[in-house]
This record gives sequence, C-alpha cells and structure tokens, in this order.
Amino acid sequence: MTLAALIFSLLAMMLIGLMTGTFFTWSNAVMPGLNAVKPIEAIAAMRSMNAKILNRVFLAAFTMSGLTALIAAVLLLLDGETDASIAMFVATGVYLAGCFGVTGAVNVPMNKELDAARISDEEWAVMKLWTEFSSKWSRWNAIRGFACAVSLALTGLALYLA
Repeated sequence: MTLAALIFSLLAMMLIGLMTGTFFTWSNAVMPGLNAVKPIEAIAAMRSMNAKILNRVFLAAFTMSGLTALIAAVLLLLDGETDASIAMFVATGVYLAGCFGVTGAVNVPMNKELDAARISDEEWAVMKLWTEFSSKWSRWNAIRGFACAVSLALTGLALYLA
C-alpha cells in the first residue's frame, strides 16, 4: 500500500469515526435528554442545536468522510489491493447512502419543518409536535449511526486487508 492510500484510508476512518460518535451521542444522550424536559424547551433546544451544528468543523467531517473514503478506495485499487479497495468502496457507499443520504432526505427536512412550525399556546399541541418529531427523527438518526458504524468497520477491514 502506498503512503497516499494509507493516509487517505486513515483519514477516512478517523472522519467516519467522528461521525459515528456524533450520531451515537445524539441517540444516547441528546435526544433522551431533550425528551426528559418540557416539549417547548426541547423544541427550543433542538432548534438551537440544529443551527449551531452547521459549523465548519462538523460540515468538514460530514462532507469529507465520504470523499476521503472514495479517494482511499481508488488509491487502494490502483495499488492492486483489490480486496481492500472493495471493502473501502462498500464503506463509501454505506456512508453516502446511510449517513449523507438519510441526512439530506429525512433529518434536514424534518429540522426545517420544526424550525418553521408555529408553536401553539396549547400544551397538548406542543407535546404532539415534539413527540412526533422526536420519535421519527430519532429512528432515522439511529439508522445514520448504524450506517456510520458499519462504514467505520469496513474502513478498518480495508486497512487490515491492505
């Protein structure tokens, strides 16, 4: 394996690991924490976190994970590391579909809907809004986390095979 293939493989593994940890934390701490407070407070906090997560560090890790994995896969293939490149190509596909795709198709639109939602003066309506949002959003976030974990394992496998 060339140094370039090693560097891109390790970088992909690190970035995908960061994303795995991000979604794991949202599933196991952030959303349960929000579900433990009043719905109006949870909505306000979620809106704030959704705005703050759109920063350079997060966006770099989120967008560069798939790209570095793809570059690593191509470099591994060019190095003749066929099995390793297959594992890295699959890791790339799993990340792009299960993390990037789900985020763009489900979680971001849900976040935008929550941002645009008019908050009712009726407590039951606020509770309904949050409960429906939290349940669906959390389910899809768990899918993102699982996809990232699978992608992370596949990057490790690619490094092992190389």
